[in-house]
Amino acid sequence: MAPKHFLSALCLFACHLAKAQTLTSHIFRPSTANPEIVDFDNFQYAYLNNPNNNAQLRNKLVVFLPGTGGTPFFYREFLQYSASLGYHSLGLMYPNSRSVARLCNFEEPQNPDCPRDVRLEIIDGSDRTDLVEVDRPNSIENRLIMAIAYLQENEPSEEWGQFLHTDNSLAWDRILICGHSQGGGHAALIAKRHAVNRCLVFAAADWFSFEDRLADWANESSSTPPRNMYIFAH
Repeated sequence: MAPKHFLSALCLFACHLAKAQTLTSHIFRPSTANPEIVDFDNFQYAYLNNPNNNAQLRNKLVVFLPGTGGTPFFYREFLQYSASLGYHSLGLMYPNSRSVARLCNFEEPQNPDCPRDVRLEIIDGSDRTDLVEVDRPNSIENRLIMAIAYLQENEPSEEWGQFLHTDNSLAWDRILICGHSQGGGHAALIAKRHAVNRCLVFAAADWFSFEDRLADWANESSSTPPRNMYIFAH
């Protein structure tokens, strides 16, 4: 490696290390928060700005959903940056081994409800399709509830519990739901079904490739105002 490139890499590493040291981090498996979860059990990452930094906390939770085959490990810098801005941040693992687009375009290409049904089963665990098998304990919603409850129980001073209502349902108005690729589609559909604080979508869309059109759910009315949804593609 050329000297100047080595120095640049060393500087980037030092800056990254300095930023990471200003954050409080928690790494845990979904099964640690809920023993009913046995699959898709890769580590989840939670970050919060260290109280010693006297940073202003926003009392909002950033949740990031990985793309197909991805894990929260690959999105740590996004979570760390969010935490440095004052957000509670959590990278969530969920059943994501198969692409929604491939499932619906090749298994049920004539079914306009396929992308919605597949995504909603992954999101809330209700049986809607034979293309995936996701029960309530393994759903995105339950995994998120269990992760928040776990963090609150083990780190009560960090106030993770503010993102759950007293009935243990999610306080969506305090949650920024974010995701990449498959996770971005889930984030967008969640934002359509629930009035979230913000929705950030990275490189995600459900196309019927044989008909060259968006999936029907993309045109449904949204509980989250469009001005609070941000979608990026490249």
